[in-house]
Amino acid sequence: MSGQKSPVGVGLGGEVTLPTTSVLGRRLRALTDEGVLTAEQAAQLWQAAQQDRVPAGDAGERAASLGVLDVLGYVGGALLLGALIFVGFTLWGDLSRAGRMALAVASFAVPVAGGLVLELTRARQGLARVLLAVGCFAAGFACFVIIDDQDLMISAGVVVVASVVGLVTLRSAAFYLPGWAGAMGLVPAVVQNGLDLPEGDALGYWIAGGFLVVGLVLVVAGIFLDRRVAWTLAGLSGWAATIPLVAFDHNYLALAVATVVAGALFVGVVRLKTYAFAIVGCLIVLSMWPVTLYQILDTALGVALGLVAAGCALIASAVVLARWRHPAGTTGRGRRA
Repeated sequence: MSGQKSPVGVGLGGEVTLPTTSVLGRRLRALTDEGVLTAEQAAQLWQAAQQDRVPAGDAGERAASLGVLDVLGYVGGALLLGALIFVGFTLWGDLSRAGRMALAVASFAVPVAGGLVLELTRARQGLARVLLAVGCFAAGFACFVIIDDQDLMISAGVVVVASVVGLVTLRSAAFYLPGWAGAMGLVPAVVQNGLDLPEGDALGYWIAGGFLVVGLVLVVAGIFLDRRVAWTLAGLSGWAATIPLVAFDHNYLALAVATVVAGALFVGVVRLKTYAFAIVGCLIVLSMWPVTLYQILDTALGVALGLVAAGCALIASAVVLARWRHPAGTTGRGRRA
């Protein structure tokens, strides 16, 4: 009787048979033969198991439909931002103030409303948080238009505050990007418009210091939530801090900052195996070392030395990473020995 279906009892819809080719069917049959279950109990368990099963085709169709929903949401958000950029560069001067304000409010209300609906219904929380993160950018844009915030301090501050609220309440790394972008815009806006600083060295120091503070805040935030995203953005903040230092001819300090930040990122690659750190570290080394050494030596030799030093640093990093991934004694040859 092996491979045949054996009746074990009567369920809700009549006699139920269990295929002996099924593991569950064989076990229910054995428990029935041993008297542990009655035929009716075995039949009910079989029917419950069949009802709980989701056919593979249905599961695939459901996943595909959810994927389409995500694509629609992301494309909708991208189209919204693209429309704003297009209008801003081409038609902004042709719009009345009422038209500009209506566009700004709509750019904020649409992604926020969509994100809140998806979040509250728990339908697609990943998409919901991306839309809400887009809403953080749109909130700053709306403030810029409505209150005519030419110095951008309030607008950038609104983006930061909205991102922090989203980060704390929803605990999603999607809010790191608008928060970082808002903070990086807030620093020069405050230094140039909110502080009474003379032109020159002080301006460069304050802007660079502000960028480094943003990076340190992200380092701390990454300890509690998604350190990979937070610390990658912190590395970008460190790279940005070197730019005003070079611009104001603080080349030694810029070289030191670039070296420390890149070194920290490469250590992070080794310890956390997060290769986004390596990308940012390479960006810093390849961009800032040649530039700063050229400024310091005032000759093309500085560019060459910077590139050589960068190459040596990257090769050393590759060797360290390779040894970390395949330490001595754990290679295939070592195991066979």
